[in-house]
Amino acid sequence: MINGEWVPLAVALDIERDEFYSMNPKLMMRYMEFYKTRAKRKRDEMDNASWLTGLYMTRALGTMFKHKYPEQPFTFESSELDENGEKATVEKKAADGFAAFAFVFNMERQKKLEREKKESEVVKDGKH
Repeated sequence: MINGEWVPLAVALDIERDEFYSMNPKLMMRYMEFYKTRAKRKRDEMDNASWLTGLYMTRALGTMFKHKYPEQPFTFESSELDENGEKATVEKKAADGFAAFAFVFNMERQKKLEREKKESEVVKDGKH
């Protein structure tokens, strides 16, 4: 049981060999709890870093449409106040930027649909 279950678990948890031989199963399970917490924190950090990278990419792509790339790195805590007097966080700024993008996209889509509808009416009127 030790070589089949506990040693592989100790290796997965990055427990040193000398430390492993001085442990009992109860202590080993405590290590597993801490390992799960640490692994979740690492995943959250990776998600945040990926999200922030996406935000920078969005801003970089926006420069093609005459948007300005940020002069300073984004911070998660901001002293800037938005139009409602609330702190403007990166998440809120990103949400506002996406909302503006979505609004413009939807307006363009609506115009295209209206043009297509008019064109199809002209074709129908021309056939009758």
